[in-house]
Amino acid sequence: MTTPAPQPTPADFDWTGRTVLVTGAEGFIGSTLVDLLVSRGARVRAFVHYKPYADKGHLASYLADPHSPVEMLAGDVRDAGRVMDAVEGCDTVFHLAALIGIPYSYDSPGAYVQTNMVGTENVAEACRRHQVRRLVHTSTSEVYGTARTAPIGEDHPLQPQSPYSASKIGADMMALSHWHAFELPVTVVRPFNTYGPRQSARAVIPTILSQLHAGARQIKLGSLSPTRDFTYVTDTAHGFLALAACDRALGHSVNLGTGQEISVGDLAKALINASGRDAEIVVDPAGCGRRAVRSTGCCPTTPAPANGLAGSRGSRSRKDCGAPPTGSPTTSTSSPPTATRSDQAAVRSTSSAPAAHTSHSARPDCDHEDVRGLRHDGRSGRSGAVACRGGGVPPGRQAPGQPLAGSHRAS
Repeated sequence: MTTPAPQPTPADFDWTGRTVLVTGAEGFIGSTLVDLLVSRGARVRAFVHYKPYADKGHLASYLADPHSPVEMLAGDVRDAGRVMDAVEGCDTVFHLAALIGIPYSYDSPGAYVQTNMVGTENVAEACRRHQVRRLVHTSTSEVYGTARTAPIGEDHPLQPQSPYSASKIGADMMALSHWHAFELPVTVVRPFNTYGPRQSARAVIPTILSQLHAGARQIKLGSLSPTRDFTYVTDTAHGFLALAACDRALGHSVNLGTGQEISVGDLAKALINASGRDAEIVVDPAGCGRRAVRSTGCCPTTPAPANGLAGSRGSRSRKDCGAPPTGSPTTSTSSPPTATRSDQAAVRSTSSAPAAHTSHSARPDCDHEDVRGLRHDGRSGRSGAVACRGGGVPPGRQAPGQPLAGSHRAS
């Protein structure tokens, strides 16, 4: 009797020689994704927003190499013609470009509609016209709004509680409509609480570390009890690649994270310990907060950033979990000091990698890297678990936002 050959997994997917478009390629996650794709042998077309000033950004090292596998393409996702040209000849498209941040969306909601909704339609339509193999569209935890149930899974109701979140809900639905109406192979990914090098200094981990490195004796935070599921940026990038190779994720929204929770208070304590500084935590009602996530078929290799995960709702007991990885440096010389790469290496080396395969999320932090203007609402999140094994599209098409057929819930 012949033993059937094992099915390929997303980790086996060969990116060598493939032309891949990344919109928003100069961003925190986008530039890390570019680096990972290059390391896998892909040729990357980096679609970046045109800047009239001399800032080469996170991809500057590729510009100096005449034989670079990265092609820089300036443009705007609102320009349908430019997007159409950018997508031509691409095997895979990762759409990360977006106008982010909640506060400004109240002042200029139309700008969010144009960039996030119309921009996504332009990308999806270009992918359909050029018959790309896969479109991975980037969403946000803010589409869930204030939690009705906790933890939050992909089947949680979508709630447009700000013009920003409304524009992202619209963008998600626009992307998924191309799956239902035109059979465009698209997956929506919702990465939460990503941290690491190149992150904005406004994010919660760099904010705490900036205060510590500046010699602050008091660290001001909002509510200390909400939990988070922090995902290191390279793990998030690996999750993007896994979803781009996962047929079972087609036509679905997928939360991306580690499934290990830590409270904001415990995180702050761990960061204080890791920095070696002497400081106390002060509760500031003006703080901010957000939800968390899960990974699908891609195993995160960087531990959650803190001790004391055992007993946290939905998390695994981790006796070997060391001090947290720290936040990352900012590229602006005028910004407050943040943790350096050596800081991150030192703290990450104290922990062993989690054994998570598919995981559920804790509660969210602020959207993307911007922590301004948000609030603590006591919500915690959980995502449906999906194991991508390289199989075909599941029978039937579930409604957008629903968990995949055969998925399970971790307790």
